Formats: sequence, structure tokens, C-alpha cells
Amino acid sequence: MFRSQTKKSRLLSNEDVTYLIDRADDKFKHGQFSDAVHHYDAVLKRAPNNFRALHNKGLALFALSKFEKSIECYDRALGIKPNASHVKLNKAISLNSSRKFQAAKVCWMSLYDMPRRTKKHSTPGLCQNSTSVLIPKGCKTSKKPYKLIPPTLWPGITSDVSTSA
Repeated sequence: MFRSQTKKSRLLSNEDVTYLIDRADDKFKHGQFSDAVHHYDAVLKRAPNNFRALHNKGLALFALSKFEKSIECYDRALGIKPNASHVKLNKAISLNSSRKFQAAKVCWMSLYDMPRRTKKHSTPGLCQNSTSVLIPKGCKTSKKPYKLIPPTLWPGITSDVSTSA
């Protein structure tokens, strides 16, 4: 009987974690980024290696312009899933936003070495819209055409930067 009670309490705690993540995601979707960060912190108290909470907390911190803290969350998430390309991309964008252009390029170029799922997305690159915002190639955020900007032409990047991580 004791074992079944322990198993039930573990299930309840897993349900609690899922509930907290869902609440945090809901806060994030409604632009309440600070509240979302608090909910993700509550999740990480119960499950310190929760990949989804770490990644989404990084996104919320980025939205609050807390680039250094978002990079820390992305690094922790990459410690759990090193081949998560979406996390590497978000880390590169955070590094770029915090004006760490060389590190952003290295992070971005590490995506070249990752295994590809499809040939459709085989050419990494950033595009620039009319407001000079760097976005991932292929994103359709408006009907305006985008101009491809290779990493070697990013602001502050020199061509002699090593691409090793």
C-alpha cells in the first residue's frame, strides 16, 4: 500500500508541474512575461531539469530584455538536450541582442554542424526586415520581402572568427 501511495504522490507532483507550465505558458501568451517567469521558477523548484520550463523561461526573459538571464536558461536547456536547434537559435538571437556579436555568430554557425531533418531548412541564415530586425530565414512575420544576411555580414562580425563552439 505504501508503494502505491508514493506512486500516486509522484503522479500528483507531475500533474502539478504540468499545470504550472501550462499556467506559465498562458501568462506568456497573454504578454504577462514577469508572471510567466515566476511560474517557470515554481516549476524549476520542483523539477530543476525541466527542459520546457527552462526554454520557455528563457523566451520570457528575452521578452523582458533580460538577455543575460535568458542566455543562462538556454545554456541549462542545452545541457539537457544539446541538439535542440530551436534553443541554439534563440540563444544566438539573445547573444546578438546583448551585442555579443562574435558569440552569436559562433552559436549560429554551430547550427550548420547539426543533423538536418529535412532539406527544406538546410541553409541557415538570417533575414532582415524593413526595421533592421534579424529574424530566422523563412519566417513569415509580414508580407514585406526579406533580405538574407549571412552571419559574416552581421554587425560587428569579422571574417576571421572561428566557427567552433
